[in-house]
Amino acid sequence: MKKAASIFLALCLGAALFAGCAQQGGLADADGLSDAQVAAEAAAGAEGNLPADGEDVPEGAYVIVVQDADDGTPIKDVMVQFCSDAECRMEKSDGDGRVAFEADPGKYTVKLLKVPSGYAGSEEEIAMTASSRKTVITLKKTKKKKKIGEETNAAAEEEAQQAPSYRKTDASWDCPKTGFVLELPANIKDFEGQVFGRDCGEVKAGSGVVYGYMGYAGRTDADRSTANELIAGLDFVSDPEGAEQKAREIVDEYNSVGEIPVLVIVGIRDGVNYDEAMKLIFDEGEMGKTGDLGKVGDYRYYYVATNPDVLLAPYKDKNSDEMLSEVRSLMDQAEEIGKSVKVKGPAESACHREVNK
Repeated sequence: MKKAASIFLALCLGAALFAGCAQQGGLADADGLSDAQVAAEAAAGAEGNLPADGEDVPEGAYVIVVQDADDGTPIKDVMVQFCSDAECRMEKSDGDGRVAFEADPGKYTVKLLKVPSGYAGSEEEIAMTASSRKTVITLKKTKKKKKIGEETNAAAEEEAQQAPSYRKTDASWDCPKTGFVLELPANIKDFEGQVFGRDCGEVKAGSGVVYGYMGYAGRTDADRSTANELIAGLDFVSDPEGAEQKAREIVDEYNSVGEIPVLVIVGIRDGVNYDEAMKLIFDEGEMGKTGDLGKVGDYRYYYVATNPDVLLAPYKDKNSDEMLSEVRSLMDQAEEIGKSVKVKGPAESACHREVNK
């Protein structure tokens, strides 16, 4: 898929993608919000929970600031992990103690993987939402400098010792940017692999084409737990470069199963050619059965079940027979799921994503 491919198949190269991801790490919803609450927050687009330090958060971004607990000075080179339901990223704080992650409005978790010498590590995992897109984390100085090798990542150790918790998705997904509600079959909650949704909205500014989709990734609870443990065991203190490289390798292997699009909902504005609109999203041969979902306002909607022969081909060797069976089962249901979609017209207010693991 063209525009969609960068979202469907892009590999996350950040380290420790799995530890504590409530995206969907432990993939638990650390903030405890329901889907309806997240959608309401996103629609409101509020920033009322931002710290009152005078800095606005750029649109489409989340900001983390790390400061000294005693005097408020910024702390540089703190390794910050930022997790959504489908991926995690990792960046170091700059000279202002600041890290910014570009991301759609939604639910995310933040934790510190590594702190500079002289500061005590933080075990805190912070939830960020559509209305809370900035947070300040404070660190206390250690009473005495530790020798290399004595530092421990308490949060990582705890993560390695405990199995991550997951939350199954609700019975439906509300996708306001694209403008539809999708009801999920009950059997999806029994899948071992991950079933996830994306509300992508407009393909590109001014295109008049919006889309969202349901996808599948052949990864299990055990796979995530193993990756958590491997990354938690890396030495980010005495060998940061080596640990980061190894973490990326673990992440690449974890992501190698692919994120396979199963059902795509497309909205096309009046005056936009249908064939040209579909070419913005799909490559040749990727579209399977397609149906008209009706018109709302200036947009006519279609469901597109993807072609398993084309979409599964790159990942057959990377997925187990059980996972391939699950994704084929989901693809077999795609047309019926698509027919049940309720369209309501796109809203430019928010992006909502959920995962069943």
